[in-house]
Amino acid sequence: MATLVSPGVAVTVSDESQYAAATQGTLPLLVIATASNKSDASGSATASGTIPANAGVAYLVSSQRELVETFGEPKFYEVGGSVVQGSETSEYGLLAAYQYLGVSNNAYVIRADVDLSELEASTTEPAGVITNGTYWHDTSKSKFGLFTWSGTAWVSNAISVLEDTPGTGNVEAISGGYAAPSNHYGSAGDFAVVTSTAKVSYYEKVASAWILCGDTGSADFQFSQFDPTKQSDGTTALAAGDAYVRLAIAGSGLDVSLSSYNSTSGLFTNIEAPVYTTDDLAQAANNDLGDVYTRYNTAANGFGYFNLRRHTGATTTVITSGAVPSTSSITKPNPRTKLFTESSINTPKPIIPISSNKNPIH
Repeated sequence: MATLVSPGVAVTVSDESQYAAATQGTLPLLVIATASNKSDASGSATASGTIPANAGVAYLVSSQRELVETFGEPKFYEVGGSVVQGSETSEYGLLAAYQYLGVSNNAYVIRADVDLSELEASTTEPAGVITNGTYWHDTSKSKFGLFTWSGTAWVSNAISVLEDTPGTGNVEAISGGYAAPSNHYGSAGDFAVVTSTAKVSYYEKVASAWILCGDTGSADFQFSQFDPTKQSDGTTALAAGDAYVRLAIAGSGLDVSLSSYNSTSGLFTNIEAPVYTTDDLAQAANNDLGDVYTRYNTAANGFGYFNLRRHTGATTTVITSGAVPSTSSITKPNPRTKLFTESSINTPKPIIPISSNKNPIH
């Protein structure tokens, strides 16, 4: 403190301020959307933050370099070399995170489960991830075994294969379980098979309309192991234009090309789809889970179609009966006597239908 030696003013300043302890700084959380499975900054690996399984995971990022290694570089949609401003496929959120880390050193970043690349236009048909066990009916390799009677011999007939979804392209909407070719398609006398429904159906174009083979208005039609010698009624002589589907593979008969997808190998494996008339006959030789067979129509309507049916793996058949009646009153065997009634027989249904398509559905 200063000592005055002459009259004057002495000033003393006492600092009695109180300061609160500094609080911990807060970090921003940025939720962004990017394309899936982008390359990292080096371009040699996949950026881990863009893997679909890591969507929704919060990453603490401390630098711009770490950001682009985790989420890749920000991408912007361009047309003719110019960025399209405001495009929904541009990664503005990732750019915002990159700019923030230019002035700070920590931020939490979460990538939403959205793949911006799926929003971009493509010249190829998009498809989802194929699940394990998916069946693929390859119609380009299948043989449909159609023959027509020329008047003197059976001749292998060309057939158009239609794979359009019912109600689109050259296939009408489903009606009564069938989807006929559109009438604007093909010419009179042509044959077509529609493979995009559960019932793979054969059609003949009569005049300007497509008629299901075997239905009223079409030529006589039947399924047969080998060349028939009579029409489908078994007695009428063959007439020019009659048609049949050959069931024996030899000689260009019906042969369905079917494959099953293995997610471990990432490949389709060929499987057999033999032809049978009933589930019972098929089960005698195909009783494992996933076995498939081709069942052609044997109903009285005679319609020309087949479907693919898959075994569910069920193996048990239980047969039960009521109490056996006393035999003391039976004096003569009756061949029509039944000890088992339909209601007392419980037989599982191990075969279910599967759909067919050229392209595996995903």
